[in-house]
Amino acid sequence: MGAEGHRAKPQPIAAAIAAYSEIAATHPRELAAQWRLLRALFFEAQYTDRSAEERKRLLRQARDRAESAVKFAPDVCGGERLWTTGTRAELAGHCDPSDAARLYFWSAIAWAQWGRENGALAVLRSGLASRLFAYGTRVVELDPECEQGGGLRLLSGLHGRLPKIPFVSSFVRRDQALPLAAQALALDPAHPGNRLLYARTLLRTDPHRRAEALAMLERLAAEKPDGVERVERSDLRRRASEALAAQMSAEAP
Repeated sequence: MGAEGHRAKPQPIAAAIAAYSEIAATHPRELAAQWRLLRALFFEAQYTDRSAEERKRLLRQARDRAESAVKFAPDVCGGERLWTTGTRAELAGHCDPSDAARLYFWSAIAWAQWGRENGALAVLRSGLASRLFAYGTRVVELDPECEQGGGLRLLSGLHGRLPKIPFVSSFVRRDQALPLAAQALALDPAHPGNRLLYARTLLRTDPHRRAEALAMLERLAAEKPDGVERVERSDLRRRASEALAAQMSAEAP
């Protein structure tokens, strides 16, 4: 409501947060209310013109709610073992596996954005890397189609960008970044997030396919976002334009 490009007005999303907060408080067993609240908090922090301190407050709130929701979820989904290692079919006897996957996904996003705002020391102290890897893995196990391949995008980004540090991010495998990005793209070739990730991963990992990556960025940067996710898509178009400009600048003599 009232958004311009990749910037949204804070009032409508604040009203949504208030409504989701009330539902989450009165119906704590509803996983859908929990993940929708996390998504709304992320939206306000990411896409409105909040100050740096306000963003930190919103992301700290999202992080705390994510931690609380993930701790409570086993009571809804059949116990700790099923919540952390159970199959989609096993969870289905207790809770909606798609809601469980989305709770894992938006909890990961909450933690990841909080980490970006608070720096490397906070990330190391919180064990963020291993948490994100565990959450991303569970998203893919429970619902690979969650958020049009969101779990695959998350894992690809971790393998592609995190430094490999013993006991902190020992799971990192650079050779997995592109295959995971390709899986997300195959799942939903139209999704701008999948295309942006794939193009940027190609540029980092396969210089022989540079022309393919640049062409994908050019198409994404030229698109006119619409639909209910036009704010997010506008932001992805902006990021594609910036990535393309950076590549062109690097080529300049």
